[in-house]
Amino acid sequence: MQLARFHLILTITMRNNWDVEAFDFNSTYLNGELDTDEEIYMQEPPGYETGKAGLVKQLLKVLYSLKQARCKWYNAPYTAVTDLGFCISKADPGVFIACIQKDVLILVVHVDNCTMTSNSPKLILSYKEKLNTQYALTDLGPVSWLLGIQVTCNCISKKKLVLFSLIPFLPPK
Repeated sequence: MQLARFHLILTITMRNNWDVEAFDFNSTYLNGELDTDEEIYMQEPPGYETGKAGLVKQLLKVLYSLKQARCKWYNAPYTAVTDLGFCISKADPGVFIACIQKDVLILVVHVDNCTMTSNSPKLILSYKEKLNTQYALTDLGPVSWLLGIQVTCNCISKKKLVLFSLIPFLPPK
């Protein structure tokens, strides 16, 4: 399902000749917060011992290896983008859509990999800046690689698999 959401955004982008940009959230899982009623303890990791054998610490933030990490991280950008006016897609919870006056902005999220397309390049830049004020991100600029898929003008390829066959399923302009 995750790869399908990126196929979708690239197909929309090519079909409408829109810009497509990518960015990554920094320290993804460290942005997830544990609820106040969640108590999770862990042994001190090697190199951080305080000298007391068997000492455990209570976690206040989510760590990468926790079972809750993915869910807690999803709540963070979900809140951020809905506060910015995006609506979640009913078909895919990793796709967010915003209609700003006559412009459309589509955001696809897969863990920390994000792709954004719009009929307005200024809108993409503006919303990346808005998201960056809430969560530090690395702006990767125009998409050239996406989850191991090389993206070039009017062509998407992954080794021998050609994904260009998605285009004929779209109705003509």
